[in-house]
Amino acid sequence: MADLIVEAKADGSFDASDPSGDLAESLRQQGNNAFKLRQFHEAKKLYTQALQLQNSNHLLFGNRSAVCFQLKEYRQALDDANKAIELSPNWAKAYLRKAAACESLQLLSEAIAAYEKVLRLDDKSPEAKKAATKVKFLKRNIDKNAVKKGFLSGKAKSSIYSEKEDLDQDTTQRSWKLMLKKLLDGCNKRGINSQGESVVLDDGVFAKLLDEDEFQRLIYPGIPMEQLVHAPKNLQMLLEDPWYEQELLGLMPKVQTKASSVLNNVKKRGAEQGEIMDLVTERMLLPQVLQEAFGREVLAMVHRVNYQKHVKLANDDRLLADPNSDFATWDQLSDEFLDELLVGKNGVCGVAVMDEFMGEEWTQLLLND
Repeated sequence: MADLIVEAKADGSFDASDPSGDLAESLRQQGNNAFKLRQFHEAKKLYTQALQLQNSNHLLFGNRSAVCFQLKEYRQALDDANKAIELSPNWAKAYLRKAAACESLQLLSEAIAAYEKVLRLDDKSPEAKKAATKVKFLKRNIDKNAVKKGFLSGKAKSSIYSEKEDLDQDTTQRSWKLMLKKLLDGCNKRGINSQGESVVLDDGVFAKLLDEDEFQRLIYPGIPMEQLVHAPKNLQMLLEDPWYEQELLGLMPKVQTKASSVLNNVKKRGAEQGEIMDLVTERMLLPQVLQEAFGREVLAMVHRVNYQKHVKLANDDRLLADPNSDFATWDQLSDEFLDELLVGKNGVCGVAVMDEFMGEEWTQLLLND
């Protein structure tokens, strides 16, 4: 990813003859200070105010792109990087910031193109060295990302409803996929289908899966809510994860069998008491019984798939730190550090030290692990 250090304008100031420039410069300085203190929301506000005064300054757009990246607002980070490029087509760091945003949005081809543009601008600069490393890394791994699809912060998602033209599905599998699609017609917060009909039991497992707070308590039992910020917040988000697609399809025969058994038992007990279930009632109950059976099976399946994910990622050599590796990522390395490492002082390079490399936000995570 691109480096995210906020820099001053080339001459260190705005046009002193322009009163708005003085105020914009003051706001920029305040934004820089907030950025250094990791007060990213405040920094973004200050850069935005400065841009309202001087919206033709490419550095301000670059600064705001950097802070949006830190806030995980990757789409705006990309938009601001593109605006910086539009204003200053030969500014290498704008392309680095564009590449960083593209990576987080899983626009890998665009990220590679941005890094390659940096190389064309100046293949001897520290930025170019970083870009060359990233191009090598992305091209090497662009065809090996399947293992990570379930874990990607902004990224392209695969719907379980999408029909894959190159997938040879037999009639049975297609029928289960259609059944699953119909079953999930009630998957919204109100439990209402496209015809406006209520299709969810008020107090069942499936209904709880549609409530964000209840969903996370059921799916991630025992994990504090503050540690679930980036976890799926509802059933819809969970089902967009491609890791679950085949597992869900595999569940459907079992779900149908269980639902049929439950419904038959209800009909049998009613018949023993002289109450015969009519066809209209059966049609009304079947979707709800299916959903409840589905909800119970989903709980067990999610825990199983999560375990499989963790095992696979934990044993993936490409994701393990290697001190002998020929490449590394650069997303948390500052300009000063890279200059010292790659260029050096007094002709000496190859060694550099960076304090507080991981940042305070990682401390509690490491202590909890």
